[in-house]
Amino acid sequence: MSRPEEKALRITLFGAFSLVIVFAAFLYLRQPGREQKQEQQAQDASLIAQVQATSPATGNANASIVMAEFSDFQCPFCKQVAPLLDRAASEYGDKIRRVWIFTTNPDHPQSESAAVAAYCAHKQGQFWRYRTQLFEVQDNLGPATYNQVAQAVNLDMSLFRACLSDSASVAVVRAHSQFAQRAGVTATPYVTINSLVLDSAFTWEQLKSAIDQSL
Repeated sequence: MSRPEEKALRITLFGAFSLVIVFAAFLYLRQPGREQKQEQQAQDASLIAQVQATSPATGNANASIVMAEFSDFQCPFCKQVAPLLDRAASEYGDKIRRVWIFTTNPDHPQSESAAVAAYCAHKQGQFWRYRTQLFEVQDNLGPATYNQVAQAVNLDMSLFRACLSDSASVAVVRAHSQFAQRAGVTATPYVTINSLVLDSAFTWEQLKSAIDQSL
């Protein structure tokens, strides 16, 4: 990356509204030493492109707020804050662009399979409905539940099952989790509001304050 490009990226860090800048900003701040930079930049570019292309997103593409949600379907605190994030999206309307990053945890044995199921719902344009209902049945995650929720949100079950068994779907979720790790996310929920971070369970007042500061 040339020096002018580096300067431009620093200037637009968390302030730009395109997802590629948001994703690049996370990783740019965590690049390794100079001797490894070129190789790492190529890997980061590929990872950013994959995450950008596969992240569920909703809301105004030109919104002044980008709210990135790093979340794990088996994380109880992620379930706890999910209604607050929904409320923010509803109350702030076109001021917010929501982006979801599939984040898994080895201590949560169903987190990857649940993320894959939600990604498959995303491929049919039903991620946000699926995500909400999946959190509601968090204590019963597993293949039967994934199918039940898919039927409840009217997915094409043939396509859904094919997606679940496709190794490419698992690869997407693992790329998201790798991106989260590279971004320094060690626990969920982890939510960014432009340059501000909420990295544990939070209240509505804390979320609203972060949004209002970023407007």
